Amino acid sequence: MYTVLRLVLSVGLLFVLSGCGETATEKASEDVQQLAQRLYSEIGTPEINNFQEYKFAKQIMEMRDERITTYTYHVDRNGNRHFICKSIGYGLPYSTQLTNPKQFQSNFGDAYGKLPQREPNGLYMPDNVNATWILCSDGDGGIEPVYSEPKLFVSPVPIDSLAGR
Repeated sequence: MYTVLRLVLSVGLLFVLSGCGETATEKASEDVQQLAQRLYSEIGTPEINNFQEYKFAKQIMEMRDERITTYTYHVDRNGNRHFICKSIGYGLPYSTQLTNPKQFQSNFGDAYGKLPQREPNGLYMPDNVNATWILCSDGDGGIEPVYSEPKLFVSPVPIDSLAGR
């Protein structure tokens, strides 16, 4: 905490010595940092001992890795589900990548910036996308990729397709 405070004071001193005034954005950022330091010193962070949510996320990822029969439904604006197909897995966001879709930007040969990391399943997942690829059963033992943009509901068990939420 002392190091952070010293760093903040040093940056402020540099602005004063260089004749640059502190902008409103810089002042707001400094205020937020000071509040965060106070929050952690007075309250602290949650004491997590069982890591249940982490275990759940791991279990879900492992289960998604299995070939599992699912049932895909379109969810309309009224919350009603309409059966699309018997499917395999839970669908894949349309813009999921096998390779990193981003590159470092270069400034005179120096790389800077942050690159996304692979998920544990080896894929680069999109931040936000509505389109989904679904592997639908063709009824003859094969599967066909189906592209969908509406909101979907995918379940490992059949559900009444006319039932509301």
